Amino acid sequence: MLTNEEAGELYLQIITALSQSNLFWITSQVQEEIARGKVITKSLRDISIRQIDIFGGPGQRKSNQTQTFLISETYTAKEQLTLLLSALNETTIIQSIRNEILSTLKIF
Repeated sequence: MLTNEEAGELYLQIITALSQSNLFWITSQVQEEIARGKVITKSLRDISIRQIDIFGGPGQRKSNQTQTFLISETYTAKEQLTLLLSALNETTIIQSIRNEILSTLKIF
């Protein structure tokens, strides 16, 4: 199994190779996805003190509420490599299907 460091090195090697080929556009899309980060859900418990009506109610009351937020988290080196390899796999499948269709149509 790869360490994060090894995955990072392999990722950079593949990115470099793709950047020098006609598949450079894959690197752009993967890097955009990595820059956005992975979206995860975080729950935070909000413990606050609320002021109550000064004319009739108690002076303060504690409120315990849980709030859920979507946040962006950085991909690990292993996850970055997985994203890149998945993109390459999808591209290979799409190109294979395209070539099969074109050969069936005998256009090219």
